[in-house]
Amino acid sequence: MPVALLADVKAALLARLRSFSEILAYVTTAEGYTADATTVQRTRPRISGRVQSFWLLGTWPAPPTAPKDAYAIVVDGPIGSPPADRDVDGYSTRFDLHCYGPNPLKAMALWRQVHPCLCPRRSSMVTERFVANGCRVYVVDHEGGPNDLIEPETRYPVVVASYVLRWNEA
Repeated sequence: MPVALLADVKAALLARLRSFSEILAYVTTAEGYTADATTVQRTRPRISGRVQSFWLLGTWPAPPTAPKDAYAIVVDGPIGSPPADRDVDGYSTRFDLHCYGPNPLKAMALWRQVHPCLCPRRSSMVTERFVANGCRVYVVDHEGGPNDLIEPETRYPVVVASYVLRWNEA
């Protein structure tokens, strides 16, 4: 009997982040790419599972030649999972979101835009359920953060927050 490949929840989360015009306004600016980035690379939003070599993210403190609006989002994970609920048919998967900005305040501003897109207020009429890449995500829970950091190796200002997606295959 053939066994089906499990759906890719990380790809579903990346697709969800790319679906919000409010987020894309930050991560598709003309600045923020290296000089050798291709035209195709420059048209893609800076949202990925890892920092891309053609992204030009500034260091902190920024030199005068640094890009003024270089934002990016990196989804790290899956990073473990809470214990499975035996009474519920589905999965729980944790991810860390890294929101990069040209300075610490702007990195935090990007996170402040991303968070309500993923976790709308319970009183709002917006639903957090979505289907993407073969996954039906029922709930996105904010697990921890935001943590305002400067990456030691790159000196990029970044805000890190953790989320748990509760999902099943669509």
